[in-house]
Amino acid sequence: MYFDYATILSNKVLLAMLAVSMAAAIPYYLWFSAPRRLPAGRTGLAWFFAAWLAAMVVEFVVLGPASFIGWDGEGNLAVAVYHLLAHRTEQGTFSHAFAGGIDLAAMNVGLQYVSVEVWLARLLPTWGAIAAHKAMVASLGFWGAWLLARPLVGGRRGLAAAAAVGFPVAHAYLLNYSTEFGTGFAVLPLAVHVLIQDAGSRRFWLKAAAVATLVALAEPMKIFPALAVAMLAAAIVLGVARPWRTVGGFALCVGLSLLNWHEVLFGLVQVATLTNRGQMPVDHGLVANLLAMPSLVQDLPVSAAVLVAAVIGLAAVEPRQAARLALAVAAVFATFLVLQCFPWEAIGLALVNQLAHIYIRLSLPVVAVIGVARLLGTLRSELAVRRAAAALVAVALAVLTWTKLSDVAQLLWFGGQAAYFTHHDLQEPSWRPTEDFRVVTLHDYPQPNITAAFYGFDTFDGHALLSPARWVEFWTAALAPSPAFATTTRTRIDWTRWNGAAYEIDRHVRLDLLAVGNVRILFSALPLAGTGIRVLRAPKDGDRTTRVQPSMFPSFSAFLADRLHRVFAAGDLWIYALDGPVAPRVFAAQAVETVGDDVDEAAFLDRVAALAPRGVAVARAAEAARLGAPAAMAVRGWERLPDGYRIAVDAPLGGVLVINNTFLPFWRAETADRELALEPVNGVHMAAAIPPGTTTVSVRYHRPTIRALLARRLGGVS
Repeated sequence: MYFDYATILSNKVLLAMLAVSMAAAIPYYLWFSAPRRLPAGRTGLAWFFAAWLAAMVVEFVVLGPASFIGWDGEGNLAVAVYHLLAHRTEQGTFSHAFAGGIDLAAMNVGLQYVSVEVWLARLLPTWGAIAAHKAMVASLGFWGAWLLARPLVGGRRGLAAAAAVGFPVAHAYLLNYSTEFGTGFAVLPLAVHVLIQDAGSRRFWLKAAAVATLVALAEPMKIFPALAVAMLAAAIVLGVARPWRTVGGFALCVGLSLLNWHEVLFGLVQVATLTNRGQMPVDHGLVANLLAMPSLVQDLPVSAAVLVAAVIGLAAVEPRQAARLALAVAAVFATFLVLQCFPWEAIGLALVNQLAHIYIRLSLPVVAVIGVARLLGTLRSELAVRRAAAALVAVALAVLTWTKLSDVAQLLWFGGQAAYFTHHDLQEPSWRPTEDFRVVTLHDYPQPNITAAFYGFDTFDGHALLSPARWVEFWTAALAPSPAFATTTRTRIDWTRWNGAAYEIDRHVRLDLLAVGNVRILFSALPLAGTGIRVLRAPKDGDRTTRVQPSMFPSFSAFLADRLHRVFAAGDLWIYALDGPVAPRVFAAQAVETVGDDVDEAAFLDRVAALAPRGVAVARAAEAARLGAPAAMAVRGWERLPDGYRIAVDAPLGGVLVINNTFLPFWRAETADRELALEPVNGVHMAAAIPPGTTTVSVRYHRPTIRALLARRLGGVS
C-alpha cells in the first residue's frame, strides 16, 4: 500500500516508522563510509547482492503460505487473475467471476501468450510464485542498474553497486505493486544499458534480442513510454555510438512485445471506449498540466533528491555534464507535457488520451542511476567518492528499512496471504443456495477478487482495471449512502457505520440495487445490522469480528495478539442472504417499463431497484420500443457456458428474455435460425425480443480476436 504524506504525518505509528528509517541512515552511512566496506571483487559483490536480495524478498518468503502481500493493486488484482488463469479450464476472453461478468482484457494482465507469472502460478504454490516474481524483479533491477553504472565509474564494482542499489527500491512499481507488470519497470536500466550504452558492442544484436525478450514480458502500455523517455534521457547524457542500432534494438523490443501482447492490446482498443476510464474527460490545457507536473515526482522523492544532488555535484566538478543531466531531466517533464497537451483526437488518435502518461515518470530512477554514477566517476577525491557512495547505499537501505517496517505493519493490520486459503467457511458448501447467485464481499476482507479466483464465486464487485461504464454507474449508485467509498469497485469500510455491536449495512450499500445484479449472498468480516438480510452461517466465537480496530479490544496487546493470529488464520466470515426477491441470471420479462429520456439516471435506477427483481425490464424509450410488449414466455432452464448461456424457453407467442450481464456490443444472441438484437435494460442487464416458437436461445460473448479475423480472411474457421 502506498501511504501518502498526509497519511504518514497523521498516523503516529507510520510517523515513528519513518523516523526510525531516517535515523537508520546514519549507522548505515558510518559503516559503508569506512575503507573497504563496499565490495571490490566478484566474491564480495556476490555476497553484497545475496544479502540485498534476501532483504528485498524476506517478507514474501519467511512465513511461507502466510507471508506478506500488498493488497491495494497487487494481492487483490494481478495475483488473483494469474491464479484464475493458471487453474481454469475454460477458454476465451470472458469470465463470469469478476464484476458481474467481464472481458478479461479489461483486467489487463495474464492473457498475453507468454506470462511468467501465470507459469509460476501453475508450477508453484501462490506464496512461492509471488516470492519468485519478487526475486526476479529485484535481481533484474539491481543488475541492470549495475551494468548501466559500471562503465561510468571506471569499472569499479563497489561504486557501481552503490549507484545501482537504490534503483530496486525507487518506487512502488518495483516493490509492492510489481506483479501486474511482469518484468516491468525492473528491465528499464538493462534495456538502456544495451540499447544506448552498449550500442557499439560486437554482440549487440544478441544482447538486444535478450533484452527484447525480457521487455516483451512486461506490460507494453506502461513500459514503453517509460523506456522510450529513459532512452532519450540517457542519449542526452551519454550520447549514442550507433544510432541506427539503437533504433533497431528498440524496434526489436516493440516487435517482440507485439507478438506476445497483440491480442490483449487489440482487446483493450475495442473495450476501452466502453469503460469508465475510456469516457473520462481529457484536459489539454497547458496551465492545468503544468500544475500537474509535481505529480511526476510525488512518489519518487528519493530519486528526485538524488538527481538534484547529482546535478549540484556535477556542476562543481564538470559543469557540462551537469547541464546534460539537467537537460535529460527536463526532457522527461517536457515529454509528459507534450503528450498531455497535444489534441490527439484531432488526428484520429483519441485512444492516446486514455493512456496513463504519468508512467513516464518511472524513467527518472534510471536517469538517477546515470547521474550518480557519472558523479562518482567524476569526483577527484577518493574520500569524497567513498562518502558519496556510502551516502547512496545508506539512503537505499533507509528506504528499504521503511519498506520492511511498512510491510510488517500492513501484514499485522490487514493480514497476508493466509486470506488465499484460510477462509474455510467459503470452502464449505452446506450453506449455499440452490439457485445461481453472485456475491459481494464487504469490508475488503477478503478482497472480492480473492473470493472469485481462490474460492470460486461469481462476484458482482470484483475489481477490474477497465470496468464497463454502465456497470460503474450502477455500482456507484449502489454505494450512494457512502459516496466517498464509490470510487473503487470494492465496498471498502466506513467505520462510522459501526455501532459497537454491528455494521449498519443500510447506511453503506443499497441492497435493493445489489439484488438487481443477482447478488444473493454477502460475505462480511463484521456482524451486520440492516433490513432484508438474514444470517446463513455465523462464524465461530473467535471469528465474530475479523476486521477490527484497536478500540474493539481491552488493550493494545490484545489487539496485537489478535492480529498475529490473523496472519496465519484469516478466519471465518459472516454469511448473509438477501431476503427479498433477487433478479435471476436469466429470466423472462413479465413487463417492459418505459422510462423517458428526460428522467435522470438516479430516478431511472430507483425504478430498476423496485421492478427488476420482480421480473420487469426497465428501459429507456428507444430500447423499450425495439423490445416491444412481452408475451407470456417461460424459461425452462439454462446452462452456463464459459462465455455466456444456453437457454431453453417456451415461447409460443414470443417474449422478452433478460440476461443479467452488463450490455456490451460484443454479446451475441441467436436462435436456431436467426440473430437477435440485444438492448441494454435495468442498468446492468440486457434483453432480446424472442420470436414466437423459439425453444433455444444462445447468448455468448464474442469479441473479435486477431487470430479469428485472420482465420476468416484466410478462409479458415474462427
